Amino acid sequence: MTLLPELAPNSVAELLRAAAWLAPYNGYCQNCRIYRPEKNFLVQGMIEAPGVYVAVPRHPSPPQRMVMEKGLICWAGGSGGPHWFVNMVDQRGFKDDHLCFAKATNESMAVFDKILELPLKNKTKPNDMNGLVESLYYNMTLKKLQQ
Repeated sequence: MTLLPELAPNSVAELLRAAAWLAPYNGYCQNCRIYRPEKNFLVQGMIEAPGVYVAVPRHPSPPQRMVMEKGLICWAGGSGGPHWFVNMVDQRGFKDDHLCFAKATNESMAVFDKILELPLKNKTKPNDMNGLVESLYYNMTLKKLQQ
């Protein structure tokens, strides 16, 4: 992902701090996981590890984009973490409700598209959110992009 400090400077600073904290462990993030895919909507996950709690104030922040573009990565639930989502389609309607802090690369979007195809848990109620049968765990590392 490419971090977007112009949209969420506090979130970017906190994510960089979290990745630096995990660096001695090769980015191992004990409970960082992707758990929710919703076709034509989002892929959702969370950041959770001992010593790392990403939570930043939602406001004040720069105004967000009125059309949430495919590939934007934002905090879920109108909060500042630790749950996040990748927007899988261009869409309106979020207004300024979700703080977006990064943009997924094309390579990452291909992975998120594959996540949408993974097996889902059975829903107990029609309005339940989808959940992966098995969560996908990930690490957090920093890498400078080649210019």
